[in-house]
Amino acid sequence: MPKHDDDGRRIWGIHEAKSNLSRLIDEALSSNQSVLIGRRGKAEVTLTAISNAETPRVPGLLRGTIKLADDALAKSERPAQLDPETKLLLTPQSLLRWLVRPFELPAGVHQHLEQGHRAAISTEGLRQVLAWQYLGQIKLGSANGRLASICQSQGLEILGIEPRHIERAATLEGDLDAALAVLDGWVRA
Repeated sequence: MPKHDDDGRRIWGIHEAKSNLSRLIDEALSSNQSVLIGRRGKAEVTLTAISNAETPRVPGLLRGTIKLADDALAKSERPAQLDPETKLLLTPQSLLRWLVRPFELPAGVHQHLEQGHRAAISTEGLRQVLAWQYLGQIKLGSANGRLASICQSQGLEILGIEPRHIERAATLEGDLDAALAVLDGWVRA
């Protein structure tokens, strides 16, 4: 006899779940409810549909978590007109502004991010934020060790630096993000 949890949802045994995996996936997708799987009638894991709806970006998501000195953020570059097709490469300063002080971003950048248009941060930009923490210029608080996943939860792409970016950076005063922007068609802000 099948077991049920306190809410009346069936708990599938592991062998039974393996045998019916396609059916359980369809059930999770269609019902928008998790399917419970466990041993000896006790739920241990859930099979949950991944939402296709994009998570909205939240300005100031880490306000109160990340501590910035008043002068920690130099003025960032202000791009020209941004249209929805613009690929926006955030500087480390702009990333921190978005997460902590979104009202300090230029209006066009803020609007671009808030509307969920394509935006990214490079691994070099994330490295710079961590370097600032190491030097005591900022305090990441509970965001320490989770910065990349927080960026991804905000719908930001994480762009890796490739050898071609390093080669091009040599002609751009060593600026890896500038090389990434030039070579891959991103607008820095």
